[in-house]
Amino acid sequence: MRRWTVAIIASVIAHAVALVWAVPAKQPAAGASRAPASPGGDGEPVAIVLLDDESGGGGAGVAIETYHEGSEVAISSGNAGRSAAHAASPGTGVEGAPHRGPAHSPLMRMREPDLSVGALSSDFIEKFLRNSKPLQPLERLPEERIADELKEARKNHDWERVVALNEEQRRLDLRPAGGGTYRADKPGFGATVERDGTIHLHDKRTFDATDAIMRVYGIDPYAAEKLRLLDRTRDQRALIAKRYRHDQLSRAAELMQKNIDRMWLATRDTAARKHALFELWDDCAETGDDDLVAGARAARELVLGVIRSRLTGADAYTPEELAHLNARRTSRELFAP
Repeated sequence: MRRWTVAIIASVIAHAVALVWAVPAKQPAAGASRAPASPGGDGEPVAIVLLDDESGGGGAGVAIETYHEGSEVAISSGNAGRSAAHAASPGTGVEGAPHRGPAHSPLMRMREPDLSVGALSSDFIEKFLRNSKPLQPLERLPEERIADELKEARKNHDWERVVALNEEQRRLDLRPAGGGTYRADKPGFGATVERDGTIHLHDKRTFDATDAIMRVYGIDPYAAEKLRLLDRTRDQRALIAKRYRHDQLSRAAELMQKNIDRMWLATRDTAARKHALFELWDDCAETGDDDLVAGARAARELVLGVIRSRLTGADAYTPEELAHLNARRTSRELFAP
């Protein structure tokens, strides 16, 4: 029994010595004034060392020791010899009021953008907004709308909508016939629509006796249906014509170049060429919708470019010729190539 008592006492002494060796006493940070921890704290202080670029360099650091809520924070700078204490209670954000937690090193801030590089001037922004206008949505033809909706319906597996759209597509009066043209196939007559929206109606040969008798007396047996077709397709034909016009005006400079080349081959007389170029320039519209004005402006610029490149030296317009042509111009703009 005595042998067991001695063994237990020796074991207790050995564990105490090992515990003292494994947990050394903590030392405060060098140069920092440490405030006492608040009563009831349940954690250990944490030491953070940050380089301070405003401290003058030289590898000096700022030691920050943070304690539990309600404790104080000590900040010291090794080379500046400064120390301050800030309360950890919530602050108001107003100068002179207590802050929440320690002050931050400048190195902890994120990089701020340099707004002076590449900044747009107020004059540029004002001019851009003054000369800008919102883009108009592209108006779709019926078959284009149905095709887009069919694609979306199939993607969403909306088969009921697919069936309805297929039926709507089947009932369309005008169907694409290639090259921007359309056609309609009706009982007793047919129709073709040109790229500019012009429609042509033509009768079919039928073996109906009533149709034959009515035609003998000059009556069109399908006149009412033709009128209904024209009425149903009026908006679609107007959109077809609008697209054709937009396409032509977008190619105004190209078409003007062809006219000038044709004129240039038709005559070698310099005076006739000068007069023809002026007429082409004067015929360009100056007012109207945006497409018309933009196309006319592009065509005029091409005419002026041709004049400046081909009519040089002795072939250039003389002041007298320009005065004579401007006196008879219909344009508001002055002809001054």
